[in-house]
Amino acid sequence: MNKLALCLFAFVVFALAHPTKYQVDRNVTCLKPTPAPIKSWHIHILYWQNNQKSVEGAYQLRDKFMKDFAHVLGAPCTDLFHQDHLCMFEAYDRPDGPFLVAQWAAFVPLEHFQAVTQWSIQNRSGYDLLIHPNSGCEVEDHTWWAMWSGTPWQLDTSIFSRDQPEDYESLKVHQKQAEEESLLIKLFNRYHNNNNN
Repeated sequence: MNKLALCLFAFVVFALAHPTKYQVDRNVTCLKPTPAPIKSWHIHILYWQNNQKSVEGAYQLRDKFMKDFAHVLGAPCTDLFHQDHLCMFEAYDRPDGPFLVAQWAAFVPLEHFQAVTQWSIQNRSGYDLLIHPNSGCEVEDHTWWAMWSGTPWQLDTSIFSRDQPEDYESLKVHQKQAEEESLLIKLFNRYHNNNNN
């Protein structure tokens, strides 16, 4: 009986001494009545920006990713979350966003998640890989719901501002309206400039 009590005590002390890496204040709307739906994914390969060998290897891995997914890879990403195709973000050879080191990333639609995740895990060449969902709940997406292959890196979650599920359909409508308004403005300006010349 004493051994059981001693083991239980040791387990509790150990658990308290090793709290979760991220301290997250979770917004109830991200979890209830059910967790926020996942709309897409990002993959990130992290590398040391001050180490030339690390940078070169990361870019070689990026090139290999682009070559191996050329049959489904679309134009470069134009927005963080609202793409309709697999696309690459610009590589960041410096800390950016929540990342404290350099990284390159891809936007992954749901239909490509399995193939991209499998390839990324098996071909990461020793680089650390973050795979996280995009639900609009940025803290949860990058912490509680994220997956790492390799060593997890610390992220600066203080930069996140969204803490509720994203209504992607209404955002698409607003984005389309903004594009249409932009086109109308361009046409008006072209007409106006032609008539004044």
